[in-house]
Amino acid sequence: MLKLLVSRRLPDSVMEAAEARFDVTCRGTTQPMDHAECVAALREYDLILPTLGDTFGASAFQEAGDIRAKLLANFGVGYNHIDVAAARAAGVEVSNT
Repeated sequence: MLKLLVSRRLPDSVMEAAEARFDVTCRGTTQPMDHAECVAALREYDLILPTLGDTFGASAFQEAGDIRAKLLANFGVGYNHIDVAAARAAGVEVSNT
């Protein structure tokens, strides 16, 4: 089963739907992910559902090394907190949910 990281808790119906399809981890805080969390997430999860404030800059992709993640599915308007070029160079697709 694919591992999904949800950076902020979503409505129960959404979480239940995700849990039916994925091995879900949801962070227990509403604070943005820090740099170390972003690096670890790229290494440890197949899919990441970040939101505004979770900065996935070029340095996160460089430091992650062997990246497991295949998709950053941003929740919210825009995705200017994600370095799309660095993500694609690392084999990670970026979408906006």
